[in-house]
Amino acid sequence: MTRTVDTEILETISDHLSDALVAVDERGRVCLFNAAAEDALGISASEIMDQPVHAHRATRCLVRLFEQGAAPEDAEPEPIVLPSGKTAYARVVEVTDRVRVAILQRLHQSPSQFLNLMRDIVHDLKIPIASAKGFVDLVGAAGDLTEKQSEFAQRALGSLDTMLGRVHELLDMAWLETGGELSPVATDLVDLVRQTVTDLEPFARRQKVHLNLDLPERCPLHADERRLMSAIYNLISNAIKYSPDGGPVDISVRRRHDGVIVRVEDHGLGIEPEHLPHIFQRFYRIHTPRTQRIEGSGLGLEIAQAIIEKHGGDIHVQSQPDEGSVFWFRLPAAPTP
Repeated sequence: MTRTVDTEILETISDHLSDALVAVDERGRVCLFNAAAEDALGISASEIMDQPVHAHRATRCLVRLFEQGAAPEDAEPEPIVLPSGKTAYARVVEVTDRVRVAILQRLHQSPSQFLNLMRDIVHDLKIPIASAKGFVDLVGAAGDLTEKQSEFAQRALGSLDTMLGRVHELLDMAWLETGGELSPVATDLVDLVRQTVTDLEPFARRQKVHLNLDLPERCPLHADERRLMSAIYNLISNAIKYSPDGGPVDISVRRRHDGVIVRVEDHGLGIEPEHLPHIFQRFYRIHTPRTQRIEGSGLGLEIAQAIIEKHGGDIHVQSQPDEGSVFWFRLPAAPTP
């Protein structure tokens, strides 16, 4: 690799920085990869130097940043997911007309501090949100409501459900950021699906969506009940959200000799082909005129994928625009007693 004054200066500076620095030259090849970048991305500099950013799996998370180019000075850093699953905040700056540098800043809290912070948020927000939902429910019990009053009450319940969902997403993300350890127990997947559907029935009714179940009598499984229900909840709630004109959402469980398959199918907006490869990425959302009113954080599918994979399974999607989407995941069979 040809060294330049630019890269020599950058190397000298980067040795004294805790932020990860990855620089590319005018050929689009990596010309700087400091020690903090080695730690953040999990590879040594020798594995990627003088190669394109996309040449190594660990650095592909930076491809989009460099394609976008240098960010304006007042722009917020962009969140990206590192190979470890943790989040960094990154931006690209143009040092000279020959060198561009991606700067990755990690969260400074320790994992335990971050998790405790999220738990405090959940505790502080969950109780008042649940109380507000209870009071809104009592409004109808106190007497007949006009059509307009009933509409307002339903909107309030919908907003409170959304807030509660965000709180649980924060807790799930804190769990992922701190290693995502499972607490598996002997359980029944059919019971978990039924409980999740019961929780989502009010939301489905407000959206004029009917939830159809096709389940076996039992499906024994060894799994973390809380986390697996979270994954199922995310898939079904997404199916409801992306069925803005109502209609059915079909949920099925199928036992196989090597495991079990859970399938969630809607007949809503569908997904354009160019979005499908990115659909499980953190913070990824599809922005079109038809989806701009659909609320979401872009975290649910990434959380679902992480939970399924930690259980030894895999998750997939198949979709066509205006024809709906099918999300399904496979889990290994429960061990024989």
